[in-house]
Amino acid sequence: MSVKVTVRAYNVRCGDCMLLSIANGAAERHALIDFGNAPAGVKREGGRNDVFEPIARNIRTRTKGVIDLLVMSHEHLDHMEGFRDQRAVFDGMTVRQVWMPLMSRPGYYDEFTKARPQKAALIALAAFVERWKQANRFRLVPEPIQTVVANNNLFDLSNVERIDYLRSLAKTTRYFSRSRNTGSAQHGLGAGVKVDVQYLENEAYKKKLTTLLQSPDRPHIIYSWGGGVMREQIKAGVIEDLSSSMSAEWRERFSPAAIQAYTLNGKIYGVPMLVSQVGFFYNKELFAKAGVDANAIKTWDDLLGAVKKLKAAGITPIIVGGADKWPIHFYWTHLAIRNGGKSAFDAALRGDGEGFAAAPFVKAGEQLKQLVDLEPFQAGFLGVTFPQSSGQFGDGKGAMDLQGNFVLNSMRANAADKKGLPPEKLGWFAFPTTGGKGDPADTLGGLNGWLVTKGAPKEAADFLKFFSGLEFQREAAARGFYIPVVRGTQDAIADPILRRIAENLGRSKYHQIFYDQMLGPAVGAVVNDVSADIAAKTMTPKEAAQAVQQAWQLAN
Repeated sequence: MSVKVTVRAYNVRCGDCMLLSIANGAAERHALIDFGNAPAGVKREGGRNDVFEPIARNIRTRTKGVIDLLVMSHEHLDHMEGFRDQRAVFDGMTVRQVWMPLMSRPGYYDEFTKARPQKAALIALAAFVERWKQANRFRLVPEPIQTVVANNNLFDLSNVERIDYLRSLAKTTRYFSRSRNTGSAQHGLGAGVKVDVQYLENEAYKKKLTTLLQSPDRPHIIYSWGGGVMREQIKAGVIEDLSSSMSAEWRERFSPAAIQAYTLNGKIYGVPMLVSQVGFFYNKELFAKAGVDANAIKTWDDLLGAVKKLKAAGITPIIVGGADKWPIHFYWTHLAIRNGGKSAFDAALRGDGEGFAAAPFVKAGEQLKQLVDLEPFQAGFLGVTFPQSSGQFGDGKGAMDLQGNFVLNSMRANAADKKGLPPEKLGWFAFPTTGGKGDPADTLGGLNGWLVTKGAPKEAADFLKFFSGLEFQREAAARGFYIPVVRGTQDAIADPILRRIAENLGRSKYHQIFYDQMLGPAVGAVVNDVSADIAAKTMTPKEAAQAVQQAWQLAN
């Protein structure tokens, strides 16, 4: 299918206004770049700019009232005055995103101190112009300079009001900067700062991280699941204390619970980024073929019944990445949460009674064995990694996948068509209840973020402050990358499943971080091992619970 791009350059006299319309089949998207002119270069009737109104009306007609992207390239009136002048038109339109230069971001001159002299010079020039104007001497200034002064709005410096209006047009505002030398998009930390992102697959990253942190060439910023693994890294002295770097304004971007997850002994060591929940993703077509109603799966017995129906219909009930083990630990952990609730986990942490060998944890293994005995997983599941399993689910080779919402990105990346199941064929339901002491609203998942390593330059923390800004996190939410923990982002979530999960998390009073991260690396590895061993039928539920308890005692 061919893509047609139409560029309309409007005659605003001394100024700029371009409308880009991109048609792909029946779908058409519109980007409006600038809308303004230099006041001194425009003839006026009755004190009004006679250029803007017909252009604004034409833009509204051409776009059918929807602008997908509005760009203000910089803060001169010949690039933005038309938006303010034609509020009556733009207030009635839908603008999905606004982009503007980094210097238009609130607090720019407070954050980037090297730019302050430029701002001071502008204010001084404005004061000079005002004195000449009051002395009736401005008319003596050459006309080209008069045009420059007017175009920079030096008479009243009211650009803030104009920029605030542009921001109000869309829920998402992004700020851009460009390198003068390379033309590449920059992060706003200065020309001498380079952000180099190195990506490793989940398991490879975990295995390599310990060695990386002991190296003098360790990365300045690392991804973290928090919990016990983070505590061990802090004890090892390889993580920076960010308490003094994190201002009150920065901390207030996050909920207290998110900050607390990265706090140890009263010190803040990390920057939270996202929250996730584990639940069952399912293929609506395969469920319909087997006559399974996802809305009817409320209890563990309901789930077992659904598995039997799917098998009877010749459909693989569940896809799982058994080779990585941690996807199987979601079953054992979630069953323990449903059986014993927060109180059982807290008691085990304190060492009360039998700890992790107590009844709720043994029963979790027994219930997992119930499922395993039905042979619900795909053939060879113990040799399949998480990325491979998410691709299999995206290819429609199984009906369900118990995973965190991060599986959506993995599914798209690893499916044969690089798309996976389309939204209309994908469903989600929470982990079923077991009749135990756990609250049905309790959730299992992650609260992931970033840590700065010992000795990293201050720009590492500066970058995390920049990256955790509202505009970037709203963009991540809108594009379905993850569920941000930054306040004011939830309404930007467009994906219906992510939105449902976010609402579900909002109702949860107990969000349990993954056991394999919360309990520390040594104990977490045992949790993953015993979960896989139960699935492989090489360990009994009681032996599994006892192994976790022994590991906890040795580590503590």
